[in-house]
Amino acid sequence: MSFHTRLLKSLNEKPIGNGAYGDVYRLIDSEPEAVIKVLKKLPKGWVETLKEECDALKSLRHTNVVQYFGFIEESINGEQIRGILMEYCAGGSLDKWVFDAAKTYTMHTVVAWGEGLLNALVHMQEKNRIHRDIKTSNTLLTEDFTIKIGDFGLAMESSETFFGEFAGTRRFMAPEALFAAEKGCEFSIKGDLYAVGLVLWEIIERRKVFSDKCDTVNSYKMALDKMIKELECPEKIKDVLKSILVFESVNRLPAKDALDRFEAWREKYRTSGRFEFPPSSRNDQKQLIRPIGFNDTKEESPVDSDDNTLPDPKFEQKLTHLQWCVLISINSNENSVMHLSNRFSICVHDWHLAIEQKHPIEWPPLLPW
Repeated sequence: MSFHTRLLKSLNEKPIGNGAYGDVYRLIDSEPEAVIKVLKKLPKGWVETLKEECDALKSLRHTNVVQYFGFIEESINGEQIRGILMEYCAGGSLDKWVFDAAKTYTMHTVVAWGEGLLNALVHMQEKNRIHRDIKTSNTLLTEDFTIKIGDFGLAMESSETFFGEFAGTRRFMAPEALFAAEKGCEFSIKGDLYAVGLVLWEIIERRKVFSDKCDTVNSYKMALDKMIKELECPEKIKDVLKSILVFESVNRLPAKDALDRFEAWREKYRTSGRFEFPPSSRNDQKQLIRPIGFNDTKEESPVDSDDNTLPDPKFEQKLTHLQWCVLISINSNENSVMHLSNRFSICVHDWHLAIEQKHPIEWPPLLPW
C-alpha cells in the first residue's frame, strides 16, 4: 500500500489528539508505528521554517525524545496536506495519567519519569536544542511507560542563551521569559530545566502549577515559594526540585547534576523492590491518590479535596469587553494589527486559533510592551 493511500485512509479515521495547530492521526500500517500531525492554517513563512526544523529534529535520537521522521506535503482530493510525521506513543500524554483519578503510581514512577525527562534535557543540550514549550501535556508515554518529550514545534537551535519573541505556554515559562525585559524573552536550556521542574511538581502533587494569580514578579515569587513549601515528597527530592525551581536562572542546578541524583534514586528504588515502577489503573477509584511512597509508606493518601486540579479559572473566563474589542479589531483590520510587531503577531495568531476552535484564551497574554 502506497504512503498516499495509507495517509488517505488514516485521515478518514478519528484523530487521536487535537491541538491549537493541528490534529494528530495514527498512520495506518506504518513500521515503526507513527502518527502524523496535520497542520492547520499557518502564517506565511512557517512552512519552510517547519521543514528545516523537522530535518534538524531528526538528529535528536534518544530514548526519552519523541522521534521525528520528517515533514510531509501531499495533495489529497485537491487539498494540500502538510504535516509532521513522528513516533507513535501508545501511552498517550502524561497529563492524562497525572490528572486521572483512576490512575495510581509510586515515587519509583516519579523518579523514573524525572530521570527520563532530565536525560532528554541533557541530550538536547548536547545537540544545542532548546525546546521552549515543555509541559505535562507535551510529554508522552510509551506502552511500557517510558517517558518522552514531544511537540518540538517551538524548538530552536542555540548553543547559549538567546533573546526572542514571546513563545511557549505561560504557566510553564521560566521567569526570565515570562517577565520579558526590553531586550526580549530570554530562552536557554535553563528555561527548559525550569519547565521540567514544574512538570515534576505536577507529577508529585497531581495538581496544576500556578493556580494562584501571579501577574507581577512579586506575586509570582510568592506563588513559587508557596508551591515549593507545599510539595510533599522525600526531602532529598524536594531539595533538588527547589534547586531547579529557582527564580534567577544563573542559580539553578545544572541539568546533569540533577540527572545524576535521579539516576541514583532510580537505582535504589529498582534494587529495593519496595515500590513498583509501572502505574496502575482502577476504574472504581474516584479520587486522586498521591504517589505511593511520598511519605515513605505504602498508604494510599488522597490529594486534598480543596486542592485545585483544574486549569486556573482565569484562563477559561469569558472574554472581557477589552478582549472583544481587540479581537474585533484583529478580525476587521488584520493586516494593520499583524504589522504592529512580530512579537504581537504570535499572540494574534494564537487568538485566531482560539476563536476558530473555541479554545480557552489565556489572559492577560503578557504582551511585550
